[in-house]
Amino acid sequence: MLDAHVEPSGAASRFANDAAGVADLAGWCQGHDVELVVMEASGGYERLAFLLLWELGVCCGMANARSVRYFAEAMGFLEKTDRIDAAMIARHGQIKQLKPMPPPCAAQQRLKALVVRLSQVGGNSG
Repeated sequence: MLDAHVEPSGAASRFANDAAGVADLAGWCQGHDVELVVMEASGGYERLAFLLLWELGVCCGMANARSVRYFAEAMGFLEKTDRIDAAMIARHGQIKQLKPMPPPCAAQQRLKALVVRLSQVGGNSG
């Protein structure tokens, strides 16, 4: 699932992390005049939404997960839930004035996939 939060209105919703859910998220963001969707880099879980949102005309940026966690703790949010995380990511992006991060081109995506695959097969050659 993808949890969304809009700053400063506080609007929140949840969407499936699949093509249909991301399309719903894009429409929801456009309906709330969202200028930038900020995502937390979370080991690839965010990749589909990031790429599809860009394709649907919604700009995205990335926040460092550790920075967001420290930010949340500094704001007094010690509990960690998806809904709280979405709010903290949105606030962090707003305060840090994060900028759009365009998606990698096809060649970059292919190279990254090859590097991942190489590390998978090369890790057992020891």
